[in-house]
Amino acid sequence: MDRLLVGRTLGGRYQVGEVLGRGGMSIVYHGFDQRLGRDVAVKVIGNVGTPEGREELRARFRREAGAAARVPTTPTSCRSSTTGRTRSWTWITS
Repeated sequence: MDRLLVGRTLGGRYQVGEVLGRGGMSIVYHGFDQRLGRDVAVKVIGNVGTPEGREELRARFRREAGAAARVPTTPTSCRSSTTGRTRSWTWITS
């Protein structure tokens, strides 16, 4: 999945660039918000596991996005700004 999204556009808006990091359930890419003309981080999870497991993972991901949106912005943190989903990918941008 690492390089699969590089060069693609998510949500008709976010151009996906190089991989910045990976964790247990997701990959973070450098992105560019074509609508606002700014750099963003794009955190993505793919369709893995059983359908029930995928729905639980997506719900957990949405909770994470909501929690991140409530964190005050500081020099070492940023707010999530949007979430989205295609058939294969779910993402958060910051």
